[in-house]
Amino acid sequence: MDRDRRQRTRRLYGVDWGDRFLYDLALASRVRAELALNPFTSSLEVEASAGAVTLKGSFFEEVEDVQRVAASIPGVTGVTTQELASSEPG
Repeated sequence: MDRDRRQRTRRLYGVDWGDRFLYDLALASRVRAELALNPFTSSLEVEASAGAVTLKGSFFEEVEDVQRVAASIPGVTGVTTQELASSEPG
């Protein structure tokens, strides 16, 4: 049954259901959805690769708290952050 579904998905949509990229895309979406609940983290960029999540943006919250939220999502194996320069005059 699973093999048939996998072949049907490939034929209809041109994607392989077993492709690791789809897993990373779904994982990044779950993390992004959780961060979207907070207005201070909703604008962060999220990337995932093999379970490792990278968060990019300006962190108005404590970085450790943001990392803890991301790490709580099932499937996340690690979290790194990259602070982007603020566009606000300082």
